[in-house]
Amino acid sequence: MLEETGAESFSLREAARLVGVTANAAYRHFADKSDLLTAVAEVGLSRMERGIVRAITAVADQPTAAPLPWSG
Repeated sequence: MLEETGAESFSLREAARLVGVTANAAYRHFADKSDLLTAVAEVGLSRMERGIVRAITAVADQPTAAPLPWSG
């Protein structure tokens, strides 16, 4: 939805409708669209962090990998 409309045009009511809940239900969880967008960003950053950690771990576990500067 954000890719189609942009953050400025994003609507919490429309997001609620798209996922099949009432606007009132959405407002029980999020104060406003900014609150929802913050939650989405937090989840996205958390997922990205886990992916980066997995990638670093996979490289560090390779027998031919150079030692990582922070691994001692």
